[in-house]
Amino acid sequence: MSDVKDSVVQALGRINHASIMDLMVELLPFIRDAIDRKQENMRRRRRRDALRLQLVRVFDVIARQGTLARARAGGAGVGPGAAVTEPDAKGGGLVREQ
Repeated sequence: MSDVKDSVVQALGRINHASIMDLMVELLPFIRDAIDRKQENMRRRRRRDALRLQLVRVFDVIARQGTLARARAGGAGVGPGAAVTEPDAKGGGLVREQ
């Protein structure tokens, strides 16, 4: 694993609990791409597998840090009673309702 990739994974995984929803909105296109199951050549498949691996590593660090539990306790919009999110007008990211 390259040092740059590892540093990015660690940095994203150690996000402040108050900013977790913003990170999830930014990661949504990558998550959608990672779970897409269309036919593709071997090079794209390897690239998508690498993306899946890095996303799993980010979520693993988030889980180990207890970020979601702190966000939930702090009322940062995660879990029951959170603000409802909907796709934006372009069908892309999510728009948080206030």
